[in-house]
Amino acid sequence: MVDFNEFVKPPGGDDPSPGSAGASADLLSVMVDSVAEQQELLSSMQARVFMLVSRTVQFALRNDRVFVRDETASLASREEWTRRALISELALALHLSERKVASMVQTSETLVTELPETLSALHDGQISVQHAEIMVSQAEGLDAQQKREFESTAIQTALSTTPPQFRSAAAAIRERLNPDSAAERKHRAMENRHIEVAPLPDGMGCLSVIGPIEKIKGIEAAARNTARSLKAAGDDRTVSQITADAVLDATMTGFTVDVSSRDEIRAATIRPTVHVTVPVMTLLGRSNETGTLDGYGPIDADTARELAADAPSFTRLLTHPETGTVLSVGRDSYAVPADLRRLVEIRDETCGFAGCNRPASQCDIDHRKDWQYGGHTSNDNLQALCPAHHQLKHESTWQVNRADDGTIVWTSPLGRQYMVRPNGEPGFKRIVKFEESEQATVPAAPERKHFPDNPPF
Repeated sequence: MVDFNEFVKPPGGDDPSPGSAGASADLLSVMVDSVAEQQELLSSMQARVFMLVSRTVQFALRNDRVFVRDETASLASREEWTRRALISELALALHLSERKVASMVQTSETLVTELPETLSALHDGQISVQHAEIMVSQAEGLDAQQKREFESTAIQTALSTTPPQFRSAAAAIRERLNPDSAAERKHRAMENRHIEVAPLPDGMGCLSVIGPIEKIKGIEAAARNTARSLKAAGDDRTVSQITADAVLDATMTGFTVDVSSRDEIRAATIRPTVHVTVPVMTLLGRSNETGTLDGYGPIDADTARELAADAPSFTRLLTHPETGTVLSVGRDSYAVPADLRRLVEIRDETCGFAGCNRPASQCDIDHRKDWQYGGHTSNDNLQALCPAHHQLKHESTWQVNRADDGTIVWTSPLGRQYMVRPNGEPGFKRIVKFEESEQATVPAAPERKHFPDNPPF
């Protein structure tokens, strides 16, 4: 284990006495310089990572038979599935989300092939990773000549600004070079509008709306106007609290801009369909045992009771009276019946691919062993897979097996195995040498017929 106290000991020995202000200032100056030097090393190392990622992608594309099942597929299809399979491989190796790795791949390829000055400045520790990522995002959509002009001008600004300052400056430089494309670029960006939900501690969550900036600013202005009006009318909440409440209320009822009194804003009640994983004694008010909200996790007893009371329908499950294990519902057809789908969704909670956190209720129900190859439509053979990983399973050489205890084991195109822990436990574990303490029989990795001809480096 690293002795961090020893690592951070000031140069020259112990700290000077509190009374020697001059010596303390000199020593602190040295320590600040040391922090800056380490940060430069991090930037340089990140540049090396970007170069290595780019080389890895290019080598994978030249050896796409490792990743793609259908050898007769078109070149474009083979490239797409090679990239997607490799991104999944990297994401698990790095313990990062696939979205983050996909962004890393795009940044790496752009820096290596199109923005060499930026990559060089990052390698020399002159700019941070944030500067490089901003440069890549602002250069997107420019042609080769415009990118060269943009980079040569913007890199000088990057050397003397913080990332937030550089973001604004780079956007201005880009618009000067390419003002005619602003409307077209916004039209393209509009195609990517979406919302994102992130769970937060203590029963809270964050809703992000990615959309046209004029509408986002309009929402902000309307919410703040509502907050100021209610505060002036005597509302005892803080302005920040009222602003947040106004946005939440407005999703159902619309904003209240002109307020002359402390009228109560009544939001339409959300009436969810609840998977009844709330303990029955909690529903009856005789216990405060926590419930579970699909796609979030544990919620307090009061919230669980409130959701259950407002739900128009319930998913009723037959469970083992002692262990609480959900019992299987047999079916003999390819189509997954609604009750069996709900059973799989509740059991799996999230997408069954290692590292994916998409709620099972938003996933496809996949036959682990394909129906056409003898797989059954049964609880043991069904799994929740998000559309992206459902396609990945069928189009790439990623493979999935089920261990004797119900543990799911994914085998990557490179032969690496990842165990997804059962019974709702989060996370995954790479199987390097199987441990007997896991008490599961891990299926052997399938034999792979194709390997790269030569090492990439």
